[in-house]
Amino acid sequence: MRIIYTMIFIIISTVIVIKINNNYSAGTQKNSIKIGVNPGENADIMKKVKEIAARSGVNIEIIEFSDFMTPNIALDNGDIDANAFQHEKYLNNQINAKGYKIESVATTIITPMKIYSNKVQKIADIPKNAIISLPNDPTNFERALLLLEKCKLIKLKKKQDIKSISDIAENPKNAQFIEIDAAQVSRTLNDVNAAVINTNYAILAKIKPENAIFSEDNINNPYANLIVVQSKNKDKPWVKTLVESYRNEEVKQYIKDLFPKDSSFIIPTW
Repeated sequence: MRIIYTMIFIIISTVIVIKINNNYSAGTQKNSIKIGVNPGENADIMKKVKEIAARSGVNIEIIEFSDFMTPNIALDNGDIDANAFQHEKYLNNQINAKGYKIESVATTIITPMKIYSNKVQKIADIPKNAIISLPNDPTNFERALLLLEKCKLIKLKKKQDIKSISDIAENPKNAQFIEIDAAQVSRTLNDVNAAVINTNYAILAKIKPENAIFSEDNINNPYANLIVVQSKNKDKPWVKTLVESYRNEEVKQYIKDLFPKDSSFIIPTW
């Protein structure tokens, strides 16, 4: 009789273990996730998202990266579970160049790139032989040159696959261009005539958006930021919770409250 009870206990225990393992494998809710962001608005917004996700039982650990390269390396390696800092062009460029198995699951915010100057009040006042600083990573370099063309400082030979200064067809002011790391561009403002700065780094430098002398369009802007995860995890329940927590009306209001004087600095995509 004891043998029978023992066998029954073993069978029941085995069924329970199998059920637990199956539930885990099927993607039951993950209790804790690590999300990579850049300092600035991405980190600030993620703190609000963390608060909302906690209500659904998901704890978010925010990992800040000071550059654009490392968050995708960390995600592809599995050191973090998601990141939220980049636009589609940058993501695709990285996937094609590095072979990362990562993909977007949602858009988040649009942060229009802007041109700033401590020396002139408008684009027309930029002098001959001006020095202009801009990001040196491929996609933001292209983005910066397209913005400089939009404000008629230059004319490009083509509208895509822009890789170097040699892609400039016309430069009527004979401007000199300094290409540096995106995180450092804001530090050059006192030494150049104008600087093309990514929004997150402008925020870190405490630059007021209303002081920009030119900006990308807010409408139909192709540079919406993304939530990105490993491709194998895209259908996991925690990803759905993360996306729903981010694309929440409380987060939208929080974003509006960050810059009440200029809603063009950060634009929710939902």
